Amino acid sequence: MTRRRLTFLSLAIVVFTLSPFARAQTAIEPHIVVPQMRVIAPPHTGPIVRLELVSADIVINGDIATTTIRLQLANPSGTMQEAVVIVPVPAGAAIRGFRLEGLGDEGVAELLPRDEARKIYDGIVRSMRDPGLLEFEGYGAIRSSVFPVPPSGTQAAEIVYEQILDYDMGRRDYELPRTGILGSGGATEWSINLRFKDKIDPALVYSPTHELKKSDECTSCWTVTNSAAPGPFLVSLLPGKSGGGISASLIAYPDPGGDGGYFMLVAAPPTPDRGDALKREVTIVIDRSGSMRGDKLEQAREAALQIVAGLKAGERFNIIDYSDTVEAFADAPVLKTRDSAERASVYLEAITAGGGTNIHDALLEAVRAPTEDGFLPMVLFLTDGLPTIGPRSEVVIRDAVAKNNEHDRRIFTFGVGYDVNAPLLTEIAVSSRGASTFVRPNEDVEVKVGQVFRRLEGPALSGPELAFAKSHEHAARRVWDTVPYMLPDLFAGDRLTVFGRYRGDKPIDVTLSGRVGGAERAFELSFDVDGASMRHSYVARMWASRKIAAMVTEIRRAGADGSTDASMQELVDEIVHLSLKFGILTEYTAFLATEPEYASAPMPRDDDLRRVVGERLEARAARGRVGRGGVSQEMNLGVQSDAPASKVAQNRFLDKDMNEVEVTSVQQIAAGAAFNRRGKWVDAELLESEDEDPDETIEFGSDEYFALARTLAGQGRQMMLAVRGDVLLKVNGQSILVRGPGS
Repeated sequence: MTRRRLTFLSLAIVVFTLSPFARAQTAIEPHIVVPQMRVIAPPHTGPIVRLELVSADIVINGDIATTTIRLQLANPSGTMQEAVVIVPVPAGAAIRGFRLEGLGDEGVAELLPRDEARKIYDGIVRSMRDPGLLEFEGYGAIRSSVFPVPPSGTQAAEIVYEQILDYDMGRRDYELPRTGILGSGGATEWSINLRFKDKIDPALVYSPTHELKKSDECTSCWTVTNSAAPGPFLVSLLPGKSGGGISASLIAYPDPGGDGGYFMLVAAPPTPDRGDALKREVTIVIDRSGSMRGDKLEQAREAALQIVAGLKAGERFNIIDYSDTVEAFADAPVLKTRDSAERASVYLEAITAGGGTNIHDALLEAVRAPTEDGFLPMVLFLTDGLPTIGPRSEVVIRDAVAKNNEHDRRIFTFGVGYDVNAPLLTEIAVSSRGASTFVRPNEDVEVKVGQVFRRLEGPALSGPELAFAKSHEHAARRVWDTVPYMLPDLFAGDRLTVFGRYRGDKPIDVTLSGRVGGAERAFELSFDVDGASMRHSYVARMWASRKIAAMVTEIRRAGADGSTDASMQELVDEIVHLSLKFGILTEYTAFLATEPEYASAPMPRDDDLRRVVGERLEARAARGRVGRGGVSQEMNLGVQSDAPASKVAQNRFLDKDMNEVEVTSVQQIAAGAAFNRRGKWVDAELLESEDEDPDETIEFGSDEYFALARTLAGQGRQMMLAVRGDVLLKVNGQSILVRGPGS
């Protein structure tokens, strides 16, 4: 379909067009069904039509995306109900079809351009006294005719529309508008599926907002695994590679209060030439202490067999097992052949559990062996306990591994159960460019190890380093506060994701270097920030989430010897600042919104905050290293360091007893936040002045109310008015109290 056909639908519909069936019904005001949000009920006391199921199937063909939204409504009442569907859509969308199941051609849908959609949104807000639709200010809409939902029955509907993908320096972006308000979707079940007409390299497909998983339905199909999570669904297609180059893109959010903004750099590594590709050298280290008896040892044995079987001819492996003493299958890694695989199977079968846990010597044995050029050496280290034999100090073990790992082996650790030193395993892994995994008591060791090993297929870019060009315009650095601090190796299908802050409006120049195959390569990249958009506020939130996780990790690292350094206070101060500014809460700062003395009163002054957060961080850093509490903290940090925007928004974490906690009294809005204080939503920037009289009070539904909505939309903050209840916010330096409906 051409761009011309996509833009012909510039309709200006002001009144509802009713189907013949609807005209014959009573004049009851219909339910407004917004699949991306919820059902908005008319002001009557009867049962509300329920939105039970929503699916979005997206097909991308070149620059065109076709979205099919299917929804199912249920009418719990004994009388006929009427409904109209309103679907917020990006500018330039065009309707391809609207169908009501079982009603033939009765369904009629109309496209409302942005200005007309705004009038409809405002009208519904006034009449239904529900501010939710204000969140979609700036979007067009597809509106259906009124249709029946039978008594005690269901009605299914389907809307199909097309849009041209946004284009920015070779990157194509798709957006499915959805509410970012927590809980607005109620119990509605969502599913989102994505398909490309052409075969697409998985490394080129990226969603900053939700978790994508490759689907088995076709070679270019993906499914969203957390479809129910709030916020718009965004997906980007990075520009394709050519001539062994690197695919990369930069998404920027302008800082409303400063010079520059926040950025997210996403890069997919090149595919090494077949003859030059790095091979894997894997050393499997198995804990055979007494606590591993039974299923744990059997699962570890099966995991090792799975890894050996998964290695390609020409790749190498070794097996080390330890308890009081350390034993090995071979003195050094051996080539994977049929014979060596069979001998490894016999060796693994003979391993029995008993004795203590000599973690220190087992790790040193694994990292000391020499390696050869052309291999990426890796260690898969498994333990279910604390060191009981040999050196037991966390600092001693950590430093010994770093000192003796002369061949830069990547260490992937697996903590089985809760009786492990979680921060030790994480530190050993991350500092070597590996990763840590924790296996809960009810989980299968073989499955978890297998999942990690399958990701280590096809080393593509090892030892990556980023260098940003220096600025000639600023005395200060042009780019700063980048996370993560150390970049991981990239394997087939991986992406590199780096967040940071920038100054100025000139292009950002960066060099990405590393080993591709057996050769050192450097890629010169340059990105304009002209496309920085207020709609990219998720970039700032994701940066803040990762920055907080990195600082908490530093504090926990400092607590390895049982005490924290006084210099950690600077990190505590910054954690408090970012938690309040962006509304990102962790197990250390959740008290800001959950404990009565803080959640029901104006926010205490900064000094008090720093003291409370510092005490909690230092206490857990020094003592919360072993058991459920230690594992939960490391799992929280792992999620926070790699979470999409939808997870960041939910403020979920595991408590010290491994129970999942969700904080709902905070809403992340654009690049800011609102905290619920005594039933009123308060802009984070006004927390300390909440008890002061506002500069202005605006009533719900007034002309001033909708004028404010336009102003906030210009700042990308219209969601501030979509929360229910009173809202105290800061706008252009003034504090404004907005009285919600029913105040």
